[in-house]
Amino acid sequence: MPDKHLYAEDFLEQHKVEEINVVALYHDGKFEELDSVIICKDSNGRTTAIFGDDNWNCFPFSRKKVLNNLSFIDLPETSELTRELKLLSYGWLFNKSPKKSKPLLFQELEEECPA
Repeated sequence: MPDKHLYAEDFLEQHKVEEINVVALYHDGKFEELDSVIICKDSNGRTTAIFGDDNWNCFPFSRKKVLNNLSFIDLPETSELTRELKLLSYGWLFNKSPKKSKPLLFQELEEECPA
């Protein structure tokens, strides 16, 4: 998984999130499984955000005291649009780009999806 842009150099490998095909889960209608996908863990291995959350606490990625969340609160919780926006956000975070371009920094992603 191209995640070097997300973690500090000293972040333990066992606490990094594992790659899961969220698009396949979405297309297969496995929404309960999709909503339980871990988005972010802290350096102690505690989960800070899962796909089903309305507010993704991504402090381990941002390493900033402010603006470290991606918020989906203003969208209807069960709407298809909300899930699609979360899929886009997941793709941005984990650089799921077919062009293999340089990944966005978390701070740049925050500007695209402000809380």
